[in-house]
Amino acid sequence: MAVTRLKTIASPVITKQSDDRKMLLDKWKVSGTKKEDMFKYLEKMDELNKLVPTMTNEIQIFTLDHVDYEKETLVGYRHGAGYGTIAEEIPVSKLKKYDGMNKDLLNETEDSKLLFMIGNEIFFTNKKVVVTLSQRAGTGTGKAAYMDDLKVRFHRDAGYVAYMETCPAMCRLMIRKAGKAKKLYAAFADAYGIISQKAQVQDFMDCYEKEFGTSAVYYQIDNYKTQIILEFLEYEPLASIKGFENDIVPGIMIQMSDTGDTAFSVTGTIRTRIGTGYMPTPVYSRKHTKNAAEGISAEEALASMLPEFKKLPGVFKKLCSVDINKDREKIIRKAVSFCGIKRDVSAKAEGDALDIVLNALKEEEAITACDIAVSIIEACDFLSEDMCEKSSEKLKNCSVKSLYYKYA
Repeated sequence: MAVTRLKTIASPVITKQSDDRKMLLDKWKVSGTKKEDMFKYLEKMDELNKLVPTMTNEIQIFTLDHVDYEKETLVGYRHGAGYGTIAEEIPVSKLKKYDGMNKDLLNETEDSKLLFMIGNEIFFTNKKVVVTLSQRAGTGTGKAAYMDDLKVRFHRDAGYVAYMETCPAMCRLMIRKAGKAKKLYAAFADAYGIISQKAQVQDFMDCYEKEFGTSAVYYQIDNYKTQIILEFLEYEPLASIKGFENDIVPGIMIQMSDTGDTAFSVTGTIRTRIGTGYMPTPVYSRKHTKNAAEGISAEEALASMLPEFKKLPGVFKKLCSVDINKDREKIIRKAVSFCGIKRDVSAKAEGDALDIVLNALKEEEAITACDIAVSIIEACDFLSEDMCEKSSEKLKNCSVKSLYYKYA
């Protein structure tokens, strides 16, 4: 009897769809050193970004009172042009079905106590949107703008809508969309434009690598700011400094934001072993306007920074040739003072930097001016980690001045 062979039917492969809604959350943040991962995240950010043009009088604001977990509704008040204010309860089930709400977005809505509507579309948001929303409403943000008290929030939101109804203007809503979920990050003026993060980083990487060689990367990306540091480890004029072989590394820091936290900017950097400072080169910066991407030029940025970078090998060689044999502490104190930390940051920061440098070099039998300058840069970088962004930036600008002090 012949044996009938059954045809094997392969089981269908079920591919789990990634949930990009996590990238909408305020807590979402990634960092790393792999270029392929960095570009993957930048590409995804570009993909999620949407700029929605609308008239300000079309914006409706839902002021959340509370979440009723028994009835599973969001209880609050909707403000809109033409109808004023109405009490409303929005079913959570509706938000899940039509607007992509999940547990994390519900938690964020409880914190922001805000939702936005354009027609029938609902947008999740956060408290930071008040900064740009208030500008569209002809006012600014004071202490009351961020208060949790319902009466304050009710009148704030109703006032915004009333102004935008009376004085309508075109604006652009910066949102990110993942599946059905849409989150509003800012309400910009009509002149605002998005700059492709991936394209710009690739352009600057290609341009600077032609001059300095292959780059190493460190990136930090969240929903409000992207910071990318490119370092050029193979730049031979600095990689061969005697006594500091491969320890002096030029680079650039690229910063950008699609949500209004920062303009597109590129800053020259110099890393000495474990400390990084900002070069005294012009900061290349462009605002987010509709045609901003067309005006950004990596070649122009490089041309403005290159003269100072090319001076560095000579600067370091000269510093390495200056031996500090006597009056060591006096010279260190004068070098730290020359950097202007007390003036630009604080007397405490200058004192802390001085203590770190003195302690780092006290056991060394022989030091050069380069040892002092490098120690100052490293000390300032260490101290900057516990400072606000503005003070940290100032301190890193100050530290590099140590390279230009006349030690002898």
